[in-house]
Order: sequence, then structure tokens, then C-alpha cells
Amino acid sequence: MASNPPVAVYDACVLYPFHLRNILIQCAFDGLVEARWTDDIHDEWMRNLAANTPGLSIDRLRATRDRMNAVLPEAVVADYRPMIHALTLPDPDDRHVLAAAIAGKASVIVTWNLKDFPASNLLAHGVTSKSPDDFLTDLHAAFPEALISSVKSARHNLRKSIPSVEAFVDVLHQGGLKKFSGMLRCSSKPSKRPASMRLIIRQHSTRLGGWRSSATASTIRIPAAAPLRVCYPMAPHNVRDVLATHILKQTGSYEQASYAIQDTPDVVQQHYGRFLPQDKAALAARILNQVWEAA
Repeated sequence: MASNPPVAVYDACVLYPFHLRNILIQCAFDGLVEARWTDDIHDEWMRNLAANTPGLSIDRLRATRDRMNAVLPEAVVADYRPMIHALTLPDPDDRHVLAAAIAGKASVIVTWNLKDFPASNLLAHGVTSKSPDDFLTDLHAAFPEALISSVKSARHNLRKSIPSVEAFVDVLHQGGLKKFSGMLRCSSKPSKRPASMRLIIRQHSTRLGGWRSSATASTIRIPAAAPLRVCYPMAPHNVRDVLATHILKQTGSYEQASYAIQDTPDVVQQHYGRFLPQDKAALAARILNQVWEAA
């Protein structure tokens, strides 16, 4: 990536809405953000969500919290409570969030409650506050392709009923992500060039021809001097292999490549060992399985 991912504390109010939580955690899982949260932040969003959602048990929310912590263990901030009493904010009950930012070395607090985190109280600690709408829009400006990929993955996390792109964007707009949803609408407009591997592969009737086109489109080098049938056994065999190789080439992220191909943990570990070192493949398989269970 061209710049370092921001380190951000997710306030309870941005973890409360399901779809926003889904996107923010997916962005952290994909390495676009170094997320931070605490037990106090977890307790706040879970308590409020359980109180406002009849039939939603606190045990189910605790299971969600545990999966979040398991998938992103580095997000959990400890040793922040001793700082709380020395901090000043309009609402003293919000001081634990600023303490988490300081202890977690975060540069930004992502929150809907901007008035509760005025710049005058944050500046001395090297912290700013942003709405999730501004935060995600800024992420897109920094990492456009990776951010769009994360949003796509977040949509596919909804396995029981995957919404259309338009419906998903509408839900985000209704949830307050006005600028971000507008950006997504512009990004989803069809381009003159086929953007997905599926569209590329669909134009070809033979396995070899499809592989050649997909590899070329992904800037995967095919040695000019070697016949295709000689190169082919040593190269990616299908569109999924091409996609995994393409994402590795573009991002250098084993986890993002394994998640993008949407395969089972066993296949990620066994089949893609040709492209992913075995330790990374095993880690990717474990994390991928946890994310699927959390969806």
C-alpha cells in the first residue's frame, strides 16, 4: 500500500449498527486499518444493542465479541484505565475511549458523537475524531481498490441472503454513510473494460485460452519463448488461481488473497500451498473460517 494504515479506535456507537460493524471489521481484517477497542467499548455497544433489540440475547452478542477479538487480537487494548481520571472530555463517561486511543497508539477515534470528542481536548494527545462516513471515504482515497474489495467481502459476509450491490449501498446510505455510499455508487458503475475475472474468463471457451487471457489481464508474466502448453502445468490453472496470484502481486497480503478467492479452509491450505507458504496458508485458513462463522 502507498501509505500506512491508520490506527483507529472504534467507538461503541460505530460497532452498534450491524452493517457498519461488518464493514469496519472487514477493513481491519484486510489490513486497511489497525483497529482498536476495549472491554468497556464492547460492553457499551453490546448492552445498548441488547436493550434495544427484543429477542437478541446477550450471549449471542458475547459470542460476536469473542470472534472479533479472536480474528483481530491486536485490536484489544489493555492498561488504559489508569489514564482515565487524568483526561478531560465534555462527557466524563467518554474518557475511557480517549484513554484507549492513547494506550493503543491510535491517531483517530471513529465515532458518530463528534461533539463529545472536541479537537481542543484531543490535540494534546495527538488524536483526532472522525465520523465513520468521513473515515471510510478517506480510506477509499488512500486505498481505493483495496477498500472496494473490502466492501465486496463485507457484502458477501451476509451469507444467509447476500443483497445486491444497489441494495447494500442503500442500506449504508440509510445508516448515515452519505458520502461513502455516494462514492460506492460511482465506483459500481460499469466500465468499458471488464473489471472482474469472471467477465474475462467468460469470453473464452477453452481452458488454455481462458487462462492466457486472465493471466495477461492480471499482469502475470507468461514467458514469451515457452509454448503455452509447457507453461500451463507450472502456472495458475484456473481463474481462482489467477485471482489469488493477482492479489498477492498487487497487495503482498496472503490473508487478503486467501479471503478473496472465497474457498474452504482445507482448499486454501492444501491446494494454494503452491502460491502461499504453508504457515501463511494455515493462518489464512484459520482466520477465514472464523470470519465465515461470525457472518
